[in-house]
Amino acid sequence: MIVNFPGGGNVEAPHIDIQSFSHLAVLLHDLQRFLVAEPEGDRADEVRRMAVGLNNVLARFEPPVGAA
Repeated sequence: MIVNFPGGGNVEAPHIDIQSFSHLAVLLHDLQRFLVAEPEGDRADEVRRMAVGLNNVLARFEPPVGAA
């Protein structure tokens, strides 16, 4: 679950719950494992693009809400 906090000029960054963050992190890990196994080809280029995009999304939410 992603929660956006509306506000005036000082908008707080969106938050993500720890379970959702974990699922996305596992997906990123799996994509990276695929790239190690098959580093060349059209599929690898597409997976690389998805992995970079997912990594950029996860970076917006670090640390997830509830993390120590």
